[in-house]
Amino acid sequence: MVAPIVTSIDHQTPTSSPTNADSLTFRVTFSKAVSGVDTADFTVSGTTATVASVTQVGSTNDYDVLLSGGDLASVNGSVTMAFAGGQNIADTATTPNALTVTTPTGTNNHTYVLDNAAPTLTINTVAGDDRVNGTEDDSAVTVSGTTTVEDGQVVAVSVGALNKTAPVTTGAWSVSLSSTEVQGLTTGNVAITADVSDATGNAATQATKTVVYDPSATLIVNTELDSGDDATLGASLSADMADGGGLSLREALH
Repeated sequence: MVAPIVTSIDHQTPTSSPTNADSLTFRVTFSKAVSGVDTADFTVSGTTATVASVTQVGSTNDYDVLLSGGDLASVNGSVTMAFAGGQNIADTATTPNALTVTTPTGTNNHTYVLDNAAPTLTINTVAGDDRVNGTEDDSAVTVSGTTTVEDGQVVAVSVGALNKTAPVTTGAWSVSLSSTEVQGLTTGNVAITADVSDATGNAATQATKTVVYDPSATLIVNTELDSGDDATLGASLSADMADGGGLSLREALH
């Protein structure tokens, strides 16, 4: 009789690779009914995980080989399942025919790529100094940052009570707050947070920033100063600072 052959090895759980799954299941399909299939018939490389179980799928010629444990939760790289050199799989004939060729004739997805590395995420300085004043809130304000996730991943951004999303393009992201949205922010400290996960599902540590929104702070200066006005300007600034308040210059100089 004809000896059994391996027709395919494929990703069963999860079905996709790369992955950050903490256990991996390969489905091995034989050309005919076989016996003697157990954990000793397979080896694992690229991880300290082991073959935890081998389970026949119903009465089919399919077997699910489960890898778990070890360092699977932290591995970054390839994890490969293969037949052991001493495997003793054979068909169910009265005189068993041993499996001698273990290279699949079809699909051969015997490797998963593990990605357990968390991406990075940052928030750039807002409005040049992390302060938004009563002049800047007349226009849109941009909140932006960088990340190491793949293009197309979406960053969830919260600015105070506002929630925005931003797709990632070449490692950068940004959202725009309209002047109406900016003027609706609570005066004082405004918390900004950003969250994102890579395509594998690894979440970045949440990025945070606090900016100050002070709509009473404006700067209106007439630059047409006559000779000698520098002294007057300096005195005005000194007086404001001595008062203990924020710096606010609203008087147009002539």
